[in-house]
Amino acid sequence: MDIVFGLWADGGAYPDHGADGHGALGAPVVGPSGLIDILETRYGMSVPPAAYVVRIAAWQGALASEIAGQWLGTVAEDRSLVLIAQTGDTQLLDHGLAGSGQPRAGRSSRSPYRGSLQVLLLAFKITWRPFDAHALMELLLFQRSPVAARAAWRLAAALEEAPGRGGEPWLAAWKAIEAQELDAATDEKLRAKAAARLARWRSWVEPIETDPDAGMPATEVVAICDRVISWAITRHAGEADPLYLTTARLAGDVRNALIALERTHYPRTLVERIIDQALDEGHDNPAAFAEAAHWRSIVHPGAVWAPVDLVLWWDFADAGELLLAFLGLGRSAPSLRTLGACSTNPSAEPAHSARLGTALS
Repeated sequence: MDIVFGLWADGGAYPDHGADGHGALGAPVVGPSGLIDILETRYGMSVPPAAYVVRIAAWQGALASEIAGQWLGTVAEDRSLVLIAQTGDTQLLDHGLAGSGQPRAGRSSRSPYRGSLQVLLLAFKITWRPFDAHALMELLLFQRSPVAARAAWRLAAALEEAPGRGGEPWLAAWKAIEAQELDAATDEKLRAKAAARLARWRSWVEPIETDPDAGMPATEVVAICDRVISWAITRHAGEADPLYLTTARLAGDVRNALIALERTHYPRTLVERIIDQALDEGHDNPAAFAEAAHWRSIVHPGAVWAPVDLVLWWDFADAGELLLAFLGLGRSAPSLRTLGACSTNPSAEPAHSARLGTALS
């Protein structure tokens, strides 16, 4: 197929076909939407349909990362090259780099919402009145829930049937779980382990309910933090996921901060404010890792302090006037286009960001 592509061809073009003669096939004239249709059909991605704005954005990012990866492969190793990851996240770019046989940049933005970091917050949420069924459901359905999957699914089903603890579905679920665990124990030692396991699961999903204004007793606050620390350390020992160590550290920090206040009871607003402060830093994506490369990856153009042959600015956006002042650029600097650079969105290229490219080239 010989595709003729034009940015404005989706609404019709002239000529309407790239081949000669009437009824010719194999040379369609398409715009961005038409090209997406062809690509998704070719790769079996056409169902279910999505909004064009979503599809175009996804393909634009994927194609840009692939082009960047191929271009990096053409750069000689004796030339200095800097990759600026302005958003601090190169997950999409890394896919393109890996697909082109290039090393990954391995950068990711820090987030407080990564996996196990939320377990501490959920552990406290399910203790306050009124009962938060949604928080408990999240804890039960978490991929590495503190409650084993064979028990969590029964409790989740009961919670879905009757959102609460102590009702008939909930009690029936616990009865089935206890029977399953104890029946599998063939001797006294295994039965003791099963009983301890059941007690641990109950402590997670049936904590002491607390009035949010009167506050939670200090002993219960410490017990919740200790449960999260123990669970996270045990998980890390089996999976070596750095998020679990971060979760254990976070729970320890919250524990120490609450104890330092020397209160007998802790209201909900105080507990959640301290947890939010501890979560504020977040954590990198543990699946993102950098590989050895002859180029350097940075997150801010201001970190370039010496001459460099080439600059690849990933996810280029307006850097602001403060950076211009920092670099001492004048308004007479030439634009990016006059320097042979290009943007994925030329019409939106800010004049001052263009001048910034002058100082970095």
